[in-house]
Amino acid sequence: MECLQTCLFKYSCKKFSVFSFYQVFSMHMMWGLMNTLQLISCIFKFNLLVPPNVYMFFKSIEEFLSMKAQFVSNIVEWVNEKIFKLNSELSDGAKGNPIQNMGTYLVAAFAIVLAMIVFGLIACFGSRFSIVKKLLDSLRNKLFYNSLLRLGIQSYLKNAILAISGWQLLSYNTNEEFKKSVIIIIMSIVVFLYPIAICFFLIMNEKSLNTPSMRASYESTYANLKIFKASLFNPTTFMFRRLLLAIALGLLENYTFLQLLYVQLTSSAYILYIYQVRPYEMPFLNIIEIINEMNLSICSFLAIFLTDYEPYQGSNQLAQVREQVGWVIISICCFNILATVLKILFDAFLKIKSIVNSRLQKAKIEQIKIEEAIVKSNDPIIDITQLNQSHHGQSLKAKQKCDGPTIGEDLTVLSQSNLGLQDNDFYYRTDDKLKSAFPLSTFKPKVSPYLEIAKELQRIPQILSPLQQNVLPSEYKQTSLPPRFSNESCFLPDAINNMSRGDDADERLREIYQDIQREEVESKRLQKPNKGKIKGNGK
Repeated sequence: MECLQTCLFKYSCKKFSVFSFYQVFSMHMMWGLMNTLQLISCIFKFNLLVPPNVYMFFKSIEEFLSMKAQFVSNIVEWVNEKIFKLNSELSDGAKGNPIQNMGTYLVAAFAIVLAMIVFGLIACFGSRFSIVKKLLDSLRNKLFYNSLLRLGIQSYLKNAILAISGWQLLSYNTNEEFKKSVIIIIMSIVVFLYPIAICFFLIMNEKSLNTPSMRASYESTYANLKIFKASLFNPTTFMFRRLLLAIALGLLENYTFLQLLYVQLTSSAYILYIYQVRPYEMPFLNIIEIINEMNLSICSFLAIFLTDYEPYQGSNQLAQVREQVGWVIISICCFNILATVLKILFDAFLKIKSIVNSRLQKAKIEQIKIEEAIVKSNDPIIDITQLNQSHHGQSLKAKQKCDGPTIGEDLTVLSQSNLGLQDNDFYYRTDDKLKSAFPLSTFKPKVSPYLEIAKELQRIPQILSPLQQNVLPSEYKQTSLPPRFSNESCFLPDAINNMSRGDDADERLREIYQDIQREEVESKRLQKPNKGKIKGNGK
């Protein structure tokens, strides 16, 4: 268990870093949601009678998407007054000052410029050190290009609206107006050329877009896209669509129907493009894009009820209808937001769960392997070399794993010295010398009950006559086979060995004992006549 916890702790330190945890969430789904809400909020900047509920809802969404805060507004106002010295002449009524409308993007632009200056200074004076050089390469690949490209794509709609709205303010009468007009022209050129440059870059480098170096530097322009030409047009389509929306917002202000018609047509065309091309690698992302576009199309259709058209004069019910339509639009947007957030959290949960389960399984397997290795290291291995056999005389090498000698080994390795037998004993035979020559130094035999019985039998006195060494007992004379426990066929170690192997060991032991008693009786019977003769001679 401790090993399991250690493996999990090490894995959590390695894998669950900030970057890995960030990758768990589908950032593309969040960007898609934000872009859709941005387009819907632009619809209600048309010449519409927007109800208060819709106005407050999308105002909050716009402030959230623009990341506006009080301190950011103060910084933007200070930049507007002190640096650019722009007055209300550039302001276009309700649209506000273009520089002030940039919001947080202006602060981000200054931060990027400052980062570029610091990066250039470090590149000039820190190239002598290898560590600094590696850091510069990492920043150049992963932060510099991707940050600029992502900022340009996400802020494209706001920059396009600023550039198109500035066309109405072009003037060259004074020196100050000339400077403002130059800024607007430069911004317009950048807005028009940026989508074309992105498209040209992706098409020209189509074959090398899958390389790690290209992904590290420019992946933000084609993230989650399939690598083929029809799919690589998606970023350019994304930006040109917003450029046309900015043109409709700035130049078709008095033609609300044409503005809404444009939104309907572009949304339908993009749905067909996603359905036919399927540009994203994950099929679910294609479905999400279609759902977002359908929500945009529904909201633009419902916006028709918010126009100033009235079927007849003095209709007081239209205000209530607009408010109800506003709640429907808010419900659709809230459903879209909630579904996207829940999907992101669910995917993150499944991803983390699969990672934890795989690591737990791997840790359990490692723990089992460690336990098996410990068990194997505790098993003794006995090497038996050169076993001498009585009949063949061959050398046999083997390895035998055992916890200790068995009962059969106790009995078969008994030698003459262990049983106290001599060369002239009845139960000792010459071929048993080969069996008793097995070395006993390799292991320590156990004390078994059979060994105790053998030692007790060994204590019985063995007194044999010359006749008994050559003549068989009377009960075995008629048989053609030698007796089981005769003088010539049985010796004590073999008898004990046979006894240990058989199922009727007690019966064989009893027969051995009866054999010994019978021989003792015969020896006493032969000694009595000799004593009688000795007494007769004495008389």
